[in-house]
Amino acid sequence: MGTIVGIGDFSTGIELSARSAICIRMPGTANRVNTVLFEKDADRPISPASITKLLTALTALKVAGEREIPTSVPLTVLPVDIAQGSGQNVDVGDRFSLRHGLANLLLASSNTTANVIARALGIELLDGKIGLDPVARFIAEMNSVAVGLKMDKSHFLNAHGLAQRGQRSTARDLAHLVTACLTSPTICEFWGMDRYAFFVGGPNERRLGSGLVKSKPEDNGSGDAYC
Repeated sequence: MGTIVGIGDFSTGIELSARSAICIRMPGTANRVNTVLFEKDADRPISPASITKLLTALTALKVAGEREIPTSVPLTVLPVDIAQGSGQNVDVGDRFSLRHGLANLLLASSNTTANVIARALGIELLDGKIGLDPVARFIAEMNSVAVGLKMDKSHFLNAHGLAQRGQRSTARDLAHLVTACLTSPTICEFWGMDRYAFFVGGPNERRLGSGLVKSKPEDNGSGDAYC
């Protein structure tokens, strides 16, 4: 991923209610240096909320790629995966592919789907070890990916972004994350969609339309903004 450099204070006339924000200009592919156009307390610790799911998706794709796991691999929702909050469109017993799960993660912002992906790929990362928590193993991998992206002030404790004491990031770190996501063909493909339809197997077979969630200021709950 590229480096982020500042080019001075362009804040004149800009007023934000957000406590933390950053705006960067990304160059063409030949020049990998991103330019900071504006920032406001960009290194202030904040709750990353559902932007966490970008790191979940990036980590899942990394694990799948390294271990030659096809995105067609089936996933099944278990009771332990159920989470409150956004994206309440899947339930226990539902089956869908990893690719469909990534779409539901990124478009519908499904917290339950984030847990399904973390558990399934965490099992792969454990290499058959018994008695260990696969979700915890996947979260450890997420933090390793974050370190590789120079997200130096970030620490993640879950895959969906629901508020949890100790889970933190910064606007600057999240800019690094978004920059990295823009190099992923799969993530960019889903970002270009408003809606993604797929078949869900299991006891409640159906065709599910996973729609894009439109964020509202109150969704973050922290008064922070990410640009």
